[in-house]
Amino acid sequence: GEELAAKVIGADPPTDLAVIKVDKKGLPAAELADSDKLRVGEPAIAIGNPLGLDFQQSVTLGVVSARERSITIQGQKFTFIQTDAAINDGNSGGALVNINGRVIGINTAKIKISGVEGMGFAIPSNTVRQITADLVEKGRVDRPWMGVSIRTLTPLEAQHLELDVEHGVLVNEVVSGSPASQAGIKPMDVIVALEGKKIMDSAELQQSLYQFNIGQNIKVTVFRDNKELVLELTLDKMPA
Repeated sequence: GEELAAKVIGADPPTDLAVIKVDKKGLPAAELADSDKLRVGEPAIAIGNPLGLDFQQSVTLGVVSARERSITIQGQKFTFIQTDAAINDGNSGGALVNINGRVIGINTAKIKISGVEGMGFAIPSNTVRQITADLVEKGRVDRPWMGVSIRTLTPLEAQHLELDVEHGVLVNEVVSGSPASQAGIKPMDVIVALEGKKIMDSAELQQSLYQFNIGQNIKVTVFRDNKELVLELTLDKMPA
């Protein structure tokens, strides 16, 4: 019940995560688990304040329904843990913990469609660890950026466009002056690999891109006029 003044160290709007600092010592700290080691079906306990302070510190029990669910937020794709532990309005920011009480994720969203129940989502603890480290160090999260508008290439679309490739990401638009533009990527190019790693869809491209650093040179394999080209691209910082 104690109230403390807090200073915002940094915030990341796309993931709705922030780091705050309070001037008090001896506070207990939750331990982050390794979310990469999660198994579908293991118990998951959601803690939070649904509907405000009247129902604060509520605990709901469920299981890990899926480990990697890709959801688009503000035009960016993120990977979440899916759980059937009840996550209601106000639960965001609360912990999703395993049976040992270690934090496996931060509750952040649920599917709100009539007739759909038990589909809540949490930011994996390893993602939380990475983002909060950036917030503490720089006060913000800088993400690498190519500067393309994309969509997943479907086999039907590949057949319609008479392409020899049936997987990858079709480039819709290229931002003028962006890294992609400078590298020579053009609309209707199909991106099939980054640094030799095959890219199957737009979500995989986004996730693969976040493995690289701003300013890093990467090789992008594209199909253009049914010819494979390898272009070198220097990643830039995503504009605000």
